[in-house]
Amino acid sequence: GEVVLLSETAVSAECPSLPRVGLAFELSADLGAVGYYGRGPHENYPDRCDGARLAEFGASVDALLTPYLVPSECGYRTGARWVELTDGSGAGVRVAAAGAPFGFSALRHDAAALDAAAHPHELQGGDGPVHLCVDAAMMGVGGDTGWSRSVLPAYTVPAGTYRHALSLRA
Repeated sequence: GEVVLLSETAVSAECPSLPRVGLAFELSADLGAVGYYGRGPHENYPDRCDGARLAEFGASVDALLTPYLVPSECGYRTGARWVELTDGSGAGVRVAAAGAPFGFSALRHDAAALDAAAHPHELQGGDGPVHLCVDAAMMGVGGDTGWSRSVLPAYTVPAGTYRHALSLRA
């Protein structure tokens, strides 16, 4: 079946810029293949996406993890029109934009596990559930100058109302 999901998030003016606004899903560990139409094939963020081409890509969930020296947020893809996670038989779930394109990440580790790990070997193996984040907005990486990690204002997630329309299909 198919479900159309409409999400609206109001971010108060009292709140500092958020890292992201979106939805998080925990999916079966069996859904290890990812296909998507968006920017890639490498990870890209709102302020780091000009070098990523818009096309259809495929990879394993495990291949989407970027192995930074210190684990952190990684593997993001912008400009997605759809993302599909499937098992070995091709069964799975498809999330499609029912409005503006979205950004996503699909990893075996959630944000808490990435934050808790000081080194890549501290992350548990690749047999856990898939953590799919589908975002209406995501802040940039920053670091445009060698002496600052600041994110330019155009790439922050400021106060306001964020609307997200998605189609979910099994």
